[in-house]
Amino acid sequence: MFLLRYLRHMELQKKTGRYLLYAIGEIVLVVVGILIALSINNWNEGRKDQQRRSELIENLKRDSILNLQRIDEALERADLIMGGYERFLEAAGSLTTDASIEEMQQSIDNGFRALMFQPVSGSLDSARSTGDIALIVDSTLINLFTEIESLLTVFNDLARVNRDLHFQGPRVELRKKLGSVRGTLDIDELFNPPRFAISDEEFWEVVTDKEVYGVIESFHQVRWGQQNMLNSLRELTEEILARLEEI
Repeated sequence: MFLLRYLRHMELQKKTGRYLLYAIGEIVLVVVGILIALSINNWNEGRKDQQRRSELIENLKRDSILNLQRIDEALERADLIMGGYERFLEAAGSLTTDASIEEMQQSIDNGFRALMFQPVSGSLDSARSTGDIALIVDSTLINLFTEIESLLTVFNDLARVNRDLHFQGPRVELRKKLGSVRGTLDIDELFNPPRFAISDEEFWEVVTDKEVYGVIESFHQVRWGQQNMLNSLRELTEEILARLEEI
């Protein structure tokens, strides 16, 4: 009887051991399956992240190339504006000058042109709003974008100063004296009616006036600041484009 119970007990232990091994095996299989699934999911997520990163980099390259084109266009305009101011200041500041009235009028016309730069930033703005900007782990590149934004703030501040000078400041007084801040070249009569035209002698008297010289000099300084900002923006944009090509 004792032997029979002992044998039954041993058989039960064997079955329990087999069930335990089977259960452990099942657990191991489940764990391995979960780990494989997690690995596949991480691989898929990593692949998606890499694809989004590649698309973001390409979009940022495209925007940077467009920005370089826009900066170059703005710099060409800045050169025209600065040339107008400098010719005016040189002629007006000289006791003797061989500059013609037409040249002085053209200088005024060029000097009072608008100077604007509107950057292309859709890809960067979108990446920031979606959080995809975190896909770019290059801290130097992120700092370059931040630096560009700081320069743009200064550029736009100078543009506001110029606008305020135009509508509220000394340019209004200059318009009163000249009849038009753009001189008398190629201007529609609606904006420069002949009955308000001034004689050559009156024109020279105005443009060689000390106060007028100071007005033009002030505008020249504002535009000089904007031109410097554009040159700095171009250098940073080129650096960003080069960095994007490397990553």
